[in-house]
Amino acid sequence: MNTVITAFLYIVEFFIAINCFGDIMNERIRKTYTVLIGIVLYAFAFSVHFINENPILNIALFFTVNCLFAFLCFDCKALKAALLAFFLSATMASTEFISMTLLSWVYDGDINTYNQNIATYTTAALLSKTLYFLTTKLLVYFGFGISVSKKMKTPPFLFLFPVCSIVILVAFWTISSNYELTGTLDIVITVSSVAILLSIILTYAFYGKTTRELDELYKAQTEAERISTDIAYYAILDKQNDKLKTFIHDEKNHLTVIKSLADNEEVNEYVDKIYGEIAHHSMFGNTKNKMLDLMINKYQYICEAEKIEFYVSIKTANLLFIESPDLISMLGNLLDNAVEAAKNSTERKIDLSINRVNGLDILTCTNSCDTSPQATGKILKTTKNDDGVHGLGVRSIKSVVKKYKGDFDWSYNENAKEFAVYIAFSEKLN
Repeated sequence: MNTVITAFLYIVEFFIAINCFGDIMNERIRKTYTVLIGIVLYAFAFSVHFINENPILNIALFFTVNCLFAFLCFDCKALKAALLAFFLSATMASTEFISMTLLSWVYDGDINTYNQNIATYTTAALLSKTLYFLTTKLLVYFGFGISVSKKMKTPPFLFLFPVCSIVILVAFWTISSNYELTGTLDIVITVSSVAILLSIILTYAFYGKTTRELDELYKAQTEAERISTDIAYYAILDKQNDKLKTFIHDEKNHLTVIKSLADNEEVNEYVDKIYGEIAHHSMFGNTKNKMLDLMINKYQYICEAEKIEFYVSIKTANLLFIESPDLISMLGNLLDNAVEAAKNSTERKIDLSINRVNGLDILTCTNSCDTSPQATGKILKTTKNDDGVHGLGVRSIKSVVKKYKGDFDWSYNENAKEFAVYIAFSEKLN
C-alpha cells in the first residue's frame, strides 16, 4: 500500500512542479509534450526510489528531474532551471521534515512514527505535500521568479544556500531517527527546520522580486532608448525628405526643359522613365501626418528588402492626435512584430489600414503567420528568448492604446494563416 501512496505522491509532486514552472515561465513546447516529458522524468524518479529508498539519492534525483523538466519544457536557460530545481528540492525536504516532526508530536512518539502504519504514513505524506504546494503558490503570489539577464549576475549563495539547507535537514532527520531526543531538543530541531524553510522562501522571494524589478527597469530603458533613437532617425529622414522634395521639383523642371528642347520621342520616353523612377523612390507621403508617412516609408523599404508584400490603406484617418514618441512606440512595435512573423511565413505579406468608421479611428494590421501565436486566453506570450528584452512590444502597444483611451484586440485565422491586430480610438480624442 505504501508503494501506491508513494506513486500518488510523485504524481502530486509532478503537478506542483508543472504548476509552479507554468506560473513563473512560458512553456517552450506544446502543453501535451510538456506533460509527456514530465511524466517520463517523474516515472524514472519513482522507479529509482522504488529500487533504492536512500533519501540523499532521492533528493539529488528530484533536483535533477526538476532541472531537466524546467530546461526542456519551459522558457528558461540552464542557470535559471538549476536555481528553480534547488529551490523546489530544499522546499520539499523542509516540508517533509516539518510534517514528520509535527506528526510525532501529535502521536507522542519519535520521528519515525509516520512509518509505523498506513494511516500515519498517509497523513504525513498528505500534510507534507500540502505544505509544499502552499509554499510554492505563496512564492508565485508574492512575485517569485528568478530572471537571469546579462545585466545581473547570479550570486553564488543562491546555489550554496539551498544545498546547505538540504544537508542540514538531512542531518536533522538522521539525528531524530537514530537518537532519542529530549522534548527541548525536539522543539529546537523543529523550530530550526521551520526557520531554514522560511529563510529559503524569503531569500528567493526577495531576490526574485528585486531581479524582476531590475529587468522591468532594463526593458523600459531599452524601449525608451529605442524610441529616442527612432525619433532622431525620423528627424533625419524628415530633413532628407524636404531636401528631396526640393530636388525632385527642380529636376522635374529641368527634365521638362530637356524634353521641349530635344523634341524627340525617344528622349521624351527616356526622360519620363527617369522622372518616374525618381518619384517612385522618393519619400513623399499623403496622410498629412508627417511621422506616420515617415514610418510607413521606413517599413516599405524593410518589407522590400525582406521580400514581403506591404499593403497600406490610409484614407479617412491618420492618427494625428497621437504624439510622435507614442506613435513610434505603438506602430513601430506593431510593424516590427508583423515583419518578424511575415518573413518566416509562406505568404510573406502585411496589410495595414487606418480608417474612420462610425466615429472610431480603427487601425488594423494583418500579417501572414504560419503558426498560431502562444497565448493564455487573450494574453499573448512572446516566442523570443534573448535576455527578456523582447516581449515588451505588445505591452508597449497596449500602454499607448490605454493612454489614448483606445481598445486593443487580436485574432488568428487558422485557415488563412493570418494574425490580425485591431486598435480603435474614439473620435472625441481627435
